[in-house]
Formats: sequence, structure tokens, C-alpha cells
Amino acid sequence: KIRPIEEVATTVKQQQHEQIMKKENSRTTSNNFGGTDSELWCQGGEVAFVSKIISESKQYAHQCLWFSSLISRHANLKKMEKLLLDMKKGRKEKQRVLRAIKRIRMGAGHKSSTILLWSFWNKSERMEWSRIRGW
Repeated sequence: KIRPIEEVATTVKQQQHEQIMKKENSRTTSNNFGGTDSELWCQGGEVAFVSKIISESKQYAHQCLWFSSLISRHANLKKMEKLLLDMKKGRKEKQRVLRAIKRIRMGAGHKSSTILLWSFWNKSERMEWSRIRGW
């Protein structure tokens, strides 16, 4: 039996490649979104990583209420939202349709990022999910 889950969150710092990651980390004087050399990184950076998460989320749409990822660059946010909107249009039979896309803006000092959330459940289904769990 498949157990449903409420949310999948991805917040791994992404860089285009290891050299960029090390260069950026060497300039960082505080831990304000700066990261460390030991953090995970992904070939292709944030766009490649989050694109893969979005694509894979379709497989788990029936068992996860919300998917989310921290987007550190504003330019990447537009790309990710476009990918989600394109996914909403091009669905196959027996797949859940993307129903909701939300943003939560965050900031500290001169740095800002956004949490991007998406769900394959409509509002009434999300409310029912919450009611069943006593939220």
C-alpha cells in the first residue's frame, strides 16, 4: 500500500559546476545563503536540478499533496514556473493535472530567494486531505 505524504521539499544549494561553487564560497564571509564546499551541487545548476524534480513529481502526484523547492535566483524562477505551466498543458491520460502553483518570497539582507510550490490536487481535494488528517 502506498502511504500519502503531505510535502516533498528540496533545498539543496545548486551550482553549475564545482569550480563556480568553490569560487562563490571563497568570497562568502558569512553564512547568509553562502554555503560550504561540502554542500551538494548539480551539473547544470539550479535549473537542471529543479527541472528534474518537477518532471519526477508527476510520478508521485497521486500520493503527495505539495512539492516545493527553494529557488535562489529570480531569473530561474520564471523558467521553473514556465516549466510547470507547460506541464499543466501537456498531460497524458490517467495523470493528475497540475492544479496549483504558489510562491513564498524570503529574504535576508541583500539576498533573496523564493520557495516554489506546486500541487496536483485542486482546492477542495486539498481541503479534504487536510480534514482527513485533522489539520
